[in-house]
Amino acid sequence: MDQKVFITALIGALLGLIPTIASALIVWIEKRDRANQREQAIEFAGKQVTFLSSWLEARQQSETGDKLDKIKEMIAAELDEIKAHVDEALEIQVEAPAKRIKERNFIQRAFLLYAPQSMSARVYRTLFFVFLGMTLLVGAFWVSIPNQDFGALIIGVIIFVFPFMLPAILFNRLAVRSDRKAEEKMAPAK
Repeated sequence: MDQKVFITALIGALLGLIPTIASALIVWIEKRDRANQREQAIEFAGKQVTFLSSWLEARQQSETGDKLDKIKEMIAAELDEIKAHVDEALEIQVEAPAKRIKERNFIQRAFLLYAPQSMSARVYRTLFFVFLGMTLLVGAFWVSIPNQDFGALIIGVIIFVFPFMLPAILFNRLAVRSDRKAEEKMAPAK
């Protein structure tokens, strides 16, 4: 194998990895963003509880009797609201995907640049990336052949590249369909 063919094959293989790496990066960013939101909600709730505890302690020194009981009831209601807010924030983070599939742009859907929603979508996604990589590799190899006229180039692409491109398109559609079905199952009933 001469050096030009090897470099072309290597470039094709690396191009096939780009969507996989981009997808993994997007998933990591979305998870990190959700984790930060959860941490901020918990941190804010902690600050509210600390303030209420300090405030109650100060009021206990200046108030007595019925007024103190009313203050304790008011603080208990406030603590219940804080707890409900934190529970709501944590529930949203766990159940809801960051964006629904139909809300994503064309590029994200075309190259599956979002987190898979089901195991079948993961399998279809992997097969999509395998066939996409092979399409890019064969295409790069075919284009790198020297002394081709345009007609031979087009015929070669039709004969050698399309057989890998068509399964890639099929697995892309199957992955998107599986993700949509999984989203529908996870969506809360209205």
